[in-house]
Amino acid sequence: MKAISLFLFFFLVVSSAARATEMYCWPVEAGATILSKPDLSAVYPKWAPPSRVGTGTPFRAYRREVHNGISFLFGNIHSSRTSAILDENVVVIESEWTCDYPVSPRQIEGSEALAREALAKRLERHLFDPYSVRAARISEFQISSGPSDSEILSVCVEFNAKNRLGAYTGITMSGYVFRQDGTLFRSVEGWQLDELCRQVQFAPFPELEALGS
Repeated sequence: MKAISLFLFFFLVVSSAARATEMYCWPVEAGATILSKPDLSAVYPKWAPPSRVGTGTPFRAYRREVHNGISFLFGNIHSSRTSAILDENVVVIESEWTCDYPVSPRQIEGSEALAREALAKRLERHLFDPYSVRAARISEFQISSGPSDSEILSVCVEFNAKNRLGAYTGITMSGYVFRQDGTLFRSVEGWQLDELCRQVQFAPFPELEALGS
C-alpha cells in the first residue's frame, strides 16, 4: 500500500509539472534548431539547413528536460497562419526560444505606462487616420517570462478608426507583446490573437483617443 501511495504521489507531481510547462514559444532569431531528440546532433530532417524556422513560427511546449546542462523543450510546431500542427513531438533548445510562461498577473511599476505610450505612438504611425480613433479600449497587461527569465507584457487593444474612404471600419482588435522596458517585442495576429484576447477585460484607452484632441 505504501509503495502504491508513493507511486500515485510521484505520478501526480510529474503530471502537474508537465501541465504547468505547457506554453507557446517563438524563436528569438530565425534559424532556431529543431531536433528529433534532446541531442544537439539529432537535427530534425525537415528542418536541417538550408531550411529555417521563421521568428513567427509558434511552438507549443508540453515538457522541459535538462541534458548535459542544456534545457530542452518537447512539443509541437504549429502553422503561423492556423492552429494546425506541422510537426509533432519535436525538441528545441529553450535558450533559442521566447516563451509565454503563465504566472499570476501583477503590476510591473513603470513598464505598463511605457508600453501604453509606445503602443499609442505605434498606432499613430500605422493607422491611416489616427486622429479619427474612437471607442479605444485596452486590456490589462498579462505578465509572462520571456528570454533569459526576463518578463514580457502582453496586451490587447480595440478601437474604431476611419479608412481611406473616410468611413469608420468598425471595431478592430490587435495584440502586442512588450519587453519589460516598454519596447515592442512583436505583434500578435491570427489564431494567436484569438487565444490571447479571448477572455480579457477591457478598459478605456484615453492615450489613443487623445491623438485626435
